[in-house]
Amino acid sequence: MAEEKKEVPKHIKKFYDKSEKLEKLLESTNIAHSKAYHNALEVIKGSDGLYDHGKLKDTKVQDNFLDKMIGSYMSFAMDRLGIKEKPKDEFEQDIIMQKYIGVTKSQLKKQLRKAKDGYKLQIHEKIRDDLVKEQKKQLTPLRHSHLDMDHLDDILKHTKTSKYINKGVIQDIGQAVDLLDIYKQKGSVDKQTLKEVGLDSLLTKGAKDELKAMKDNYKKAA
Repeated sequence: MAEEKKEVPKHIKKFYDKSEKLEKLLESTNIAHSKAYHNALEVIKGSDGLYDHGKLKDTKVQDNFLDKMIGSYMSFAMDRLGIKEKPKDEFEQDIIMQKYIGVTKSQLKKQLRKAKDGYKLQIHEKIRDDLVKEQKKQLTPLRHSHLDMDHLDDILKHTKTSKYINKGVIQDIGQAVDLLDIYKQKGSVDKQTLKEVGLDSLLTKGAKDELKAMKDNYKKAA
């Protein structure tokens, strides 16, 4: 395995490193959202140790709940930035929140005002999932910002797809990056998988004919 890793071109290894870093960031952000909500629950915790969401009908309680969440979010973001002192300006806080959490205090406040006592875990997790999904959408292209069409041959060779991928139809390096993602996940890139993910247009005519023949044989056997 060590010898195989040495053979990976630097630009492809850089892509893998950036991909891994992004996965860790998204997972950390996911956890930060969950922690923020659980920390805020202390505001509505009753003497019996249970959480009374009915208290969130009160706007003052909503504000305290929100402040708890923001405090938790800021701790996460400041840790990412290496900042020790919390910015006092709300505008600066919102910039940091938007960058590392994907949402601002005013946006969260709007959600709380709307949901009130209905702002339970399920709603928060739905908001979390949407925010992380959007964050992933924005950050994913940065993984291959250093790659261009000059690296296409290396990518096809690395993914062992040069024999059945029609290099001439690849117009965007992003399509080649899809091959890297599949290879990273499965350890190989087979023709059937390419068809399943909608990348069979990249196959050579011979490879397409092979897939069709396999499908026809399967139908006959059935």
